[in-house]
Amino acid sequence: MRAIGLTLAMLFAGVTLVSAECAWVLWQHDTFFGMSHEPNRDTWTPQVAYPTFDVCMQAITAVYNLTAYQYHQSCSEGQCPTVKEIHSNGSNLISTTFTDGTIGTQMWTCLTDPVDPRSPKQ
Repeated sequence: MRAIGLTLAMLFAGVTLVSAECAWVLWQHDTFFGMSHEPNRDTWTPQVAYPTFDVCMQAITAVYNLTAYQYHQSCSEGQCPTVKEIHSNGSNLISTTFTDGTIGTQMWTCLTDPVDPRSPKQ
């Protein structure tokens, strides 16, 4: 998982930070359940702001493809998670079942600034 984070950080290097006004923000939604060594996790994290929806969607495709590739590569390390890839309505989701029984999802979506999926629903 650290390799994924490091690779994503390198991918986003030099891109405008999330503070851009009237931008499209790439959000990552992570959920992990059934972990024996830590509590369940459900987090939304803003990644990068882009000037247009199309550019944000291109970034999602790149991040999604890289993450899926890295999960599939982990089989060579003997961990071999079961990975399902789902593409739907401008979002991409990877659902993973790890060998220890942990189930995780990672989803990326583009939302206009200042929309924040962490905010309580009105």
